[in-house]
Amino acid sequence: MITRQFDTLKSESSRKYSEYENKIALMSQEIERLNINLGKKVEDCNNLERRMMQLNQEVENYRRQAK
Repeated sequence: MITRQFDTLKSESSRKYSEYENKIALMSQEIERLNINLGKKVEDCNNLERRMMQLNQEVENYRRQAK
């Protein structure tokens, strides 16, 4: 009886371990996807910030020329 219970527990734990491995793999892929998207958003923000600085400089130049 104890051997059967042990075998059952061993089988269940092996199945759960496999399920957790699959979940971890899926989560790792999702984290990688999100990191890539985040990197793109950071790059977009940096590009927008550079463009804003350029436009501010142009506005400042126009103001100086208008004086």
